[in-house]
Formats: sequence, structure tokens, C-alpha cells
Amino acid sequence: MINLSKKSSSLQILGKLEAEVMEIVWENKNITVREVFEVIKKKRKIAYTTVMTIMDRLFTKKMLKRKMEGKTHVYFAYFTKNDFVKKTSQKIIDNLVQDFGEIAITQFANTLDQVDPKKLKLLKDKVNSKDNGSN
Repeated sequence: MINLSKKSSSLQILGKLEAEVMEIVWENKNITVREVFEVIKKKRKIAYTTVMTIMDRLFTKKMLKRKMEGKTHVYFAYFTKNDFVKKTSQKIIDNLVQDFGEIAITQFANTLDQVDPKKLKLLKDKVNSKDNGSN
């Protein structure tokens, strides 16, 4: 499970409740505010209006789409979880390189020894294929 609310230095992708709501939406595909509220209230005390506000904010941020079914909005994710993680991580990396240049790249390279060797080989193969002009 990817922790979407985990702070990475000063970077925070989603707030804790936003991340929890998104996890529920990703698990259920199409869901109402009431259904999300019912899942969360099993874990802790929370107001229905709080869940409604969070889901409306996620809609405004283009994390969620919604459609009317009768008198109720049904929400679904704008992106798959995997696509969201890819898009967000790319944006974070782009911003780090833009803001800190060579330092950011060097620090990224310094962390590669922590990567699983199989994954590191896939990364090297991908870099080599880009060097050869293929994708």
C-alpha cells in the first residue's frame, strides 16, 4: 500500500483524510459520500459533512469525478491509483530538479543503493534504452 499522506521532507501529497477517502474510492470504483462516510465512521468518529467537504475538495482538485444519480452524487477517481502515483512522483522529481538541479540528481543517485537489485537492473535497462534512442 502506498501511503499517500506520508510526508517527504516538506512535501505532502494528500492530507490524511484525503488519502483515506481516495483509498476507499480506489477500492470501490463508484461510491457516494454516504458510503465513504459509513466506511470511515467504523474506524473513528467523523461528521458526514466533513466527508462531504473532503470529497468536494477532491473533486475541485480534479482527484475525483462525479455524476448525478437521482438526487445523489456518485464519485469515482479521476486517475487510477497507479497513474496518480506516477504523475505525482514525476511532478515532485521535476520540481526538485528544477529547484535544486545537480544537487537533487546527485542525492537521487546516492539513494540508488537502497533500491532492490532487480528493480535497479530494470531502471538501468530503461536508461540504456533511452540512450539508444528507443522507448
